[in-house]
Amino acid sequence: MNEIQRLNELIRKAFPDAKIDLTAPLHDDGVWSLDIDLDDQHLAVEWTLGRGFGVSSARLETFAERPDEFYASLEEVNKRLDQLMSSAEETSPPLTVLISRLRERRGLTQQDLASKLGVKQATISGMERRTDIQLSTLRRVIEAFGGCLEVLALFPDCKYRIGLPSSGSPRRDDNTNSPPIKKPNLTAGKFEPSFEQLAKVGCLERATEKARRIKSHHSVIEFC
Repeated sequence: MNEIQRLNELIRKAFPDAKIDLTAPLHDDGVWSLDIDLDDQHLAVEWTLGRGFGVSSARLETFAERPDEFYASLEEVNKRLDQLMSSAEETSPPLTVLISRLRERRGLTQQDLASKLGVKQATISGMERRTDIQLSTLRRVIEAFGGCLEVLALFPDCKYRIGLPSSGSPRRDDNTNSPPIKKPNLTAGKFEPSFEQLAKVGCLERATEKARRIKSHHSVIEFC
């Protein structure tokens, strides 16, 4: 008995109400397939000797695509299938595929998404081909789809949900409840007495001159 045949038995035992169909390949080195249906969950598992397991949530738009997820061992894939069949979760394809798939499921073109985000269509096209994306950008995209992004930190003994403010949340420096910042008053080239410490260490004259030059040039870049 090979590994996918053993997986077939494990799934049947754990989920007796599931409809499961195991198909053997025509050749010994071919691809075995295991189709699993349970309520609204439809999963497709592929297995080839020496290559491990590929798992996908079976949908029309994913037909003939590569599996979304790969697992090297029977233990890993059995654990993942148990998670999927016990929840409404779907498999996760590579990020670029996921973004494109989510956009299409919500009936949006690249131009539609670009308009929602205030960018050009070429930006969306490039984003759907990249292998990485900034967390803040991904959050805006998911919100444009009508969802929200959650981040989980997983450990062997626990997991933590990391809260992310929505892209519309006020920035920290926009908080109107924070106390006002007291600005130094430049009068006749001298600072207010709040800079007495500079005078004590002999740096007041130098600081005053820098402040005068910054004020006259309207820039701090060249003096930092």
